[in-house]
Formats: sequence, structure tokens, C-alpha cells
Amino acid sequence: MAKLLIADDEPDSRAVLAELFEGRGWKVVTAIDGDEALRLIDPSFDAVLLDWMMPRKDGFETLAGIRARRELINIAVVMVTALMTPARIVESVKAGADDWVCKPFDFQELQKKLLAAVAERRARVGGDQRLLRVFLCHASEDKPAVRSLHKRLKQDGFLPWLDEKQLGGGQDWEFEIRRAVRDSDVVVACISRTAVGKTGFLQKEIREVLDRADEHPEGTVFVIPVKLEDCDVPDRLRRWQWIDLTQRSGYRKLVQALKKRAETL
Repeated sequence: MAKLLIADDEPDSRAVLAELFEGRGWKVVTAIDGDEALRLIDPSFDAVLLDWMMPRKDGFETLAGIRARRELINIAVVMVTALMTPARIVESVKAGADDWVCKPFDFQELQKKLLAAVAERRARVGGDQRLLRVFLCHASEDKPAVRSLHKRLKQDGFLPWLDEKQLGGGQDWEFEIRRAVRDSDVVVACISRTAVGKTGFLQKEIREVLDRADEHPEGTVFVIPVKLEDCDVPDRLRRWQWIDLTQRSGYRKLVQALKKRAETL
């Protein structure tokens, strides 16, 4: 399922476009302006439909913000405006837009342009540029340390999944976590004394992880146990070499392991 961010300051336009795209199988998130779009966007999106004229931060400024972030390299951006001039076309393409469309537009044409822009951007940046999807399995008590790890991994070009970042109000969190594990390229199991001793931790989530690991060919790097502090590695995770993040070289070793996994995709 393709994921689309629609940034438009007109409520009716956002609602109509969201309904049309969702009816065609897209997963849609909407933003009321450029500021909100830049807060919401992350590497999980395939495309952005970006209105040129918006308050606070217009489409051109928002486009510049998107293209300034290395982890968003794979996202296609299609600009939308009622006043698309030759000069604006040149300006938007130079700034990193993949295509443009004038209002009013035909929805079929718009969807066709979006799909083409997604395919062309993926081909241009290369399939080997796809960001590695990393699921961060952890106990809630370790959230501060895991937030820091999430930030570092994202800055280093990975696509980490953290429940509080990805889950929104009203979502079935158990279903979404199972789906995130299933869709991940690798699982980083964050271990601490609290996590190991906590009832429930490494049970529901780790059971899902272990089932998914068994589906991979032998030798595939899928589960990486990571120590957040000095503690024992649970028996169920000892079959995999663990990494100690308390050591100076720990994070570097984790990145090396993740890059090794990325090479196999």
C-alpha cells in the first residue's frame, strides 16, 4: 500500500483528495500547511502532494525542507497550484519536485502522475538506496534510551520503527506492532535489567519476532539483541550475537550489522 502525504490549507480540498486516494488503496495523511507537513513526514511515505500556496510556509519552502533531509531521498513530490507558470515549473524542478499539476485537475491524471513520480524517483536514486526498516523492540521503562537510539539511527540513514512515533490515536496498537514486525528488515531487541525481569516483555512482541525470524533463510541477520546496560541476555535471544551499547564501539558495531543486513536486500 502506497503512503501519501497531502499538504493543502483548504479543508475541502484535503478531504476530497484523501477520500479519493483512500478509495484507490492509498494510505493517506493530511497536513494543513507546510509546517505541519514537515513535522509529519518521515521515510515511510512514498509521495507528497504539495500545494504551492499555503500560509506560514508555502509549498516551495516545504519542498526545500523535504529535500534538505537525507532520509527522505526516496519520497516523490508533486506540486499543485492554480497558477503554474513556466518560471514556477523551472523553479520547482530545480528545487527537487518530481512533477507538477494545475488546478482544477482530473483525478485519474493526478494519480497517474503520482505513481509515475514514485517509480521514477525510485529508479533515479537506485533500489540500493531503500532505507533499512528497523523495529525497536523494548520495554516502556527504557523509552528514554530507545528514543535516543531511534534518533541516532534515523540520522544515520535507517528507518527505525518506534511505537510512540508511529502510532496515532484510535489505532489498534497490537495489530500495528505485529504488522511493523512483519514489515521490518531487522529487529533490534533492546535489553535491560528492567526489561528482562518485566512480565510480558519478550513474550508477545518477541514471540512475533521469533516466528518471523524462522521464516528467513539460515544466516540472515534479522534479530540483533542490544544491551542498554549491563545485564544478562535472555535464553530465547542467545542464539544471536548481542551488542553492548554501553561500550564505546557498541553503536558502531550495531550500524555495521545493520549495513550488512541492508546489503542482502
